[in-house]
Amino acid sequence: MTVTTVAVPVVSQPPVSARSIPPPLPPGQVWSTACLSRYEARQLLTEAKEHGNRNAGFGPKGIGLLLDWLDDQPGRTWQDRWLASGAETGDRAWRHIPTGWLTERGHAAKWAHEAFFSTLFTAIAVDLIRPSLPWLVRASFQRGHLMRILAGCRDPEGFSRLRALCSADADISTAAATRTTYRTGLILAAKGGAIADITVGDIVELLEAEAEHCGTKPGATHLFYRILHALCCFGPSAPATLRQLRAVGQRSPDELI
Repeated sequence: MTVTTVAVPVVSQPPVSARSIPPPLPPGQVWSTACLSRYEARQLLTEAKEHGNRNAGFGPKGIGLLLDWLDDQPGRTWQDRWLASGAETGDRAWRHIPTGWLTERGHAAKWAHEAFFSTLFTAIAVDLIRPSLPWLVRASFQRGHLMRILAGCRDPEGFSRLRALCSADADISTAAATRTTYRTGLILAAKGGAIADITVGDIVELLEAEAEHCGTKPGATHLFYRILHALCCFGPSAPATLRQLRAVGQRSPDELI
């Protein structure tokens, strides 16, 4: 019997380069909810109470204070007014900008300030405004409040799949799963859309913002990339792991474009 040896060609994967990785989603200046009328914005914020804490922050007073503050800034959209307020350039002292405005108009009470900020984070969650990722990373606020509304209003199915994926892995601690959910929510808060819209560039942009703010590499980054790689359609050019992604030498989101 004659044995015939067949040479099987080796198919190699194309090299991964920074240019082959989709850039981060642009923050954008115009989207539907940013262009809502005041009446429509009030309705959107009022309905969001179904997915968050039912306290004074979601009441008419908190909503009215937030919309009054934004209306007092120049701009055509709610996002224009948010950027014009100067809050994003205030670093960790950014709260002094709206609290100064509130105090000047006779709203110096602690409960009024709490109502205002609670509603501000609701406005972020429902996509009325989109702060930048660096601002979201360094700003101090109740993270659970933002995540509850995001998960309920923005992409309930996507967050449900994310939590299920984390729960199914015995090696993922509760703390790591919470951090993964929080990081995912920050990207949606800054970029809009749903979890399935997240790109590799978005992840890099967030992790670099965290590293710059903390001065060190934040923890659980490999897990974060792995979970979102499983949930999102990054495409065939996307590295399978964060270690492989970093091996291509990318240093900033601009280098991904």
